[in-house]
Amino acid sequence: MRIAYIGDFINHGDILSTSGTPIVFLLARLPEVEEVDVYCPLENKKTEPIEIPDKIKVIATYKYGNFHSVAKLIRLDFRKYDKIIFNLLPGAYGNSTLTNLIGLFLPVILAKIRRIKGVEIVYHNSVYTTDFRKIGWSSTADGVKIVALKLIEWIMFRSVKSFVLLRIYQERIRESIPNSKVFFLNGRYLEAITTIIQNGKYESETYVTNGGTEVPVVLLHGSWSPQKNLGMALEALSDLRKNGVQFTLIISGSLNSSFPLYKTEFESLMTRHSEIINQYLGRVEEKELFNLFGTSDLIILPYNSPGGHSGVIETGSFFENKIIAIDFPEFEEQATGNSMITLVNPEELEGSIARALRSEFGRRTIAVRAKIDEVQKNITELL
Repeated sequence: MRIAYIGDFINHGDILSTSGTPIVFLLARLPEVEEVDVYCPLENKKTEPIEIPDKIKVIATYKYGNFHSVAKLIRLDFRKYDKIIFNLLPGAYGNSTLTNLIGLFLPVILAKIRRIKGVEIVYHNSVYTTDFRKIGWSSTADGVKIVALKLIEWIMFRSVKSFVLLRIYQERIRESIPNSKVFFLNGRYLEAITTIIQNGKYESETYVTNGGTEVPVVLLHGSWSPQKNLGMALEALSDLRKNGVQFTLIISGSLNSSFPLYKTEFESLMTRHSEIINQYLGRVEEKELFNLFGTSDLIILPYNSPGGHSGVIETGSFFENKIIAIDFPEFEEQATGNSMITLVNPEELEGSIARALRSEFGRRTIAVRAKIDEVQKNITELL
């Protein structure tokens, strides 16, 4: 079986590389898959070392925000593949509205106009599942984009087999769009796979973390934007520090490029709360996530709205970190069966953090092999 993957990949692109890279690696490990050709953005200015398996061929094809380079994907010879898998969200092709709209329509063009078989989409959030105003789409121009997206997604979901990573998203789309071709793909632990591979632990049965220091390590990690509500967590932690609660605070992750105006607010928050921030790491390479999550004790997600399936929750769940997150239906689904996740209302956040920090932390034994087998089984749904 020959597969074409279109989307972000490690060293090629931004937010969706954290899901796209493990999808490609896991597909390439299946015995029935002969090769995976990766059609991705041009190489990033900053890259990290990674060994690409022989089955995977990286073909840097398009430039973020460049309409003409993205449109060229239409003319490529995809008929030689058994599966053509797009990894998408509404801003998958950069900050250009026109480029994103044509990019989202590409699977429809291939499947319905060029009549190419095997076209599929992995879709991360939709205007039919998420209130985009709560994640920062608040201007008049954004309102126009939302209307255009509704039309494109309506056509897309009715025309092309699409996978979403949450059952509630499948239900919401099917309720809104009759006869939609939307299916559930279980994304549990997915975003942790690349760092596991990078650190040579893919074949390990178990791994014992280095956590359990005397002073607990609190981690705030993500692609930062207004929706992530970093200020609420920092306010809660500042109050706790004033009351004598001890912790080491690490903040990691870069700013979400879709929200350039957020930079000023982010820098102001970091300055205002600098006394409690032990480290700000910025963007963390995939390989370093292994140590970051392995040595952290508590992860906090103070979001004012979920942007979709949370990769931070899945990575933290893989490493069995304690997680405190604001209660949303999306996170309730991801927390199912995981006693390490506590969901709270915003007014309960500070008290919940205080109780967690008073609890005992120690080394954690991670069932690496069993979790990888689960992810590998889930990813075969794409075939």
